[in-house]
Amino acid sequence: MSGDLVELLNSVSMLREVDAAVDFARGWLQLRILLSVGYLGRCSVDRLVEVLGERRKAILDSLRKMRAKGLIEGEGELSLTEEGRRVYGTLLSVLGSSRRASAGTTLSRAAAQDIPRDVLRFSYLYDVLVALGTSKGYELPLSTLASVTRLSPTTLEDYLKPYVEDELRLLKRVVRGGRLTGRRVFYRLTDEGLKVYHKLPDYVKYRGSLVAMVLRSLTRSGHPRIVLKRVALALAIGSAITSALVAVLAPPTSLVVALTWILTVSLIALLVEVTY
Repeated sequence: MSGDLVELLNSVSMLREVDAAVDFARGWLQLRILLSVGYLGRCSVDRLVEVLGERRKAILDSLRKMRAKGLIEGEGELSLTEEGRRVYGTLLSVLGSSRRASAGTTLSRAAAQDIPRDVLRFSYLYDVLVALGTSKGYELPLSTLASVTRLSPTTLEDYLKPYVEDELRLLKRVVRGGRLTGRRVFYRLTDEGLKVYHKLPDYVKYRGSLVAMVLRSLTRSGHPRIVLKRVALALAIGSAITSALVAVLAPPTSLVVALTWILTVSLIALLVEVTY
């Protein structure tokens, strides 16, 4: 079973470029519209309302955003642009689907809803595995994982529940409490989860990278969103401290401090650029 999951997770790594076109956390309806129009070939707004079971206004708002992104074209009759077809093809590859879109094909409401839900579920699982696999002790608070996936903690737990309770247990849910910190939920990779992580493209790509190891040491994580967030925080604090020192120190010393900080920022920026 884990072999099948690894194969699917490898495919889901392709969703990172799709996420740049359709924000999964905020573009649920856009994702469903993309899949529906791609599957049907050409369709009207009325047909989308019928297939997706959504309000006409909500669909029109999403179509406006998708036109701005260059994914959808047409007014009375909607179709995917070249970029939209490329993104749609990527999604089909991820899903391992061999079906081809054709005009007049009937797409059930259940299919239109279930396909993007599966895409989202595995996309978020991939992010969680990478975040945990690159963290100390293979463990992180639920709040951190929610920030990584850009979901609410409750929604993320719903997505992760099958991998905690079902036969394929990739994650362990731990609840800790203290007088000062209160009740906190943590997730940790199980032995099976660690095996899956070691087969993911992110692990294979960065396993022997000295630059990636340096960034992991500095930020205590290898997940791009966590790394960038912690690097940004460190740079903000460092800049504030450097500015204060420059203001109070004599000119020669303050110049040295300023130049040292500029070189440090440049080095960190280079490390991030080379790695990600």
